[in-house]
Amino acid sequence: MTSIRKLIIIAVVVMMAACSGGKDTYQISGKLENGANATVYLMEMENESVRAVDTIILDGKGKFSVKEKLDNPSIFILQCPNDYIMLCPQVGEKIVLSGDVDNMAVTYNVSGSEESSKLKLLSDKQVMTRVALQNMSEQLKMTDIDDIDSVKHEVSRLYHSLRDNQKEFLINYINTNEGSLTTLVALYRNMENTPLIDFTNDFDVYKKVLNGLKKNYPDNKHTKNLEALIRNLDKLQQQQITNDAEK
Repeated sequence: MTSIRKLIIIAVVVMMAACSGGKDTYQISGKLENGANATVYLMEMENESVRAVDTIILDGKGKFSVKEKLDNPSIFILQCPNDYIMLCPQVGEKIVLSGDVDNMAVTYNVSGSEESSKLKLLSDKQVMTRVALQNMSEQLKMTDIDDIDSVKHEVSRLYHSLRDNQKEFLINYINTNEGSLTTLVALYRNMENTPLIDFTNDFDVYKKVLNGLKKNYPDNKHTKNLEALIRNLDKLQQQQITNDAEK
């Protein structure tokens, strides 16, 4: 009887552990090229900063596997030595990553997470834009001084065309992924430190993102932060209009 009782207790403990193991966690694993014994950092996006979540040390083959607690859906950054990627895990997901640790944004692939795969679409577009800007810069450097004005004019035209294309892509992404936390990343995208979606000219886009998040994540901190931001920006905008009218 004692042995049977012990077996029953062990079975119950195992079952309880199995049932509770993935209730509020997710897993990230993978193998990164050139990542032998490298250190990467997992951070969570906060309102205007990031919060350290975990320090991950890759093994001698660049492999790693970690399980993380997830209280509420959020956007995370995996910071590599020279680059970073963004992830949006959901409870129970087993995310698998691959890529080159020294050039992560350009080379990485992700599976096992639908929202993280969406973020890769945004990352790929950003990489393409970054390459185009670098090509423009190189073109200016190699230009003969006698032809500099015409080249500057052409580069300026290409630059504005690139901005328009990037903005159109982001707005289309927001429209087709309404309610996803990843739309926040699209909303806040910059180009040369200038917002691509501007609050003053694109207030309807800000509202669309907020309305989608309020439907899917009404109590999420990112939803509340965006709502507060829109409220404050709208207040400042109305104050500016009043000040201009009084001049």
